[in-house]
Amino acid sequence: MWPPRLNRQRLRMHNVGEDPRANLSNRGLQSIPPAGQSDSRDLPSLLIDGLQPDFPAVYATLLSRSRRLSLAAWRIRLAGLHLSPEALLSVEHIRVVVGELDGQRLAAEAEGMALSARRSGTVQALLKLLMEDRLLVRAAPLGGWSPDFSLFHGKGSSTTLLVGPHWMERPFPHRGPALASLHSGSEITQVEARFEELWEAAHDVKAAVMGMLTEAARRGAEAIAP
Repeated sequence: MWPPRLNRQRLRMHNVGEDPRANLSNRGLQSIPPAGQSDSRDLPSLLIDGLQPDFPAVYATLLSRSRRLSLAAWRIRLAGLHLSPEALLSVEHIRVVVGELDGQRLAAEAEGMALSARRSGTVQALLKLLMEDRLLVRAAPLGGWSPDFSLFHGKGSSTTLLVGPHWMERPFPHRGPALASLHSGSEITQVEARFEELWEAAHDVKAAVMGMLTEAARRGAEAIAP
């Protein structure tokens, strides 16, 4: 059996003497710096599942403020991705390292999305990024890292680190708690160096991913053709 659900009224962030629900929801996502400045000062440093802003919202906001993204996630579900032109407007380069790449599951997810009028746009957006070499994908099944993390690079040396389970769908698949945290400062350079090590040791799977997405888009277009 699942353990009893946590009483969120008892959760506290450091140096905050109030209900975290009020603290997080009041901070919101209203103050957005210019594109290319990966600023997280208006975002909560601790993300707790079920509270707002949640992980997908914070991720989309940080992406919309970034020039580059470096992502290390053990596995990624295409079905959980929701890419909008606005979120990608300022992004010049995305590097993704995955630990597990299941070709059959990826192809099935891509085809399901391509057949959905609501989700087919994400498949097209991913294909566009791949064809423009703005999205690079590598696999490192022997790399081994924990937890998942993303580095959002703004102008110059401005970088924000997001650490925690990278689950983009709602709701979170278990009863929690699922926690993630935002970090900034000079110590992030050490994380950047570790990402570079992962990247150099991983092998390129961009062509394989592009092939699966292209085939899924073709089948989707055939299915909706008159």
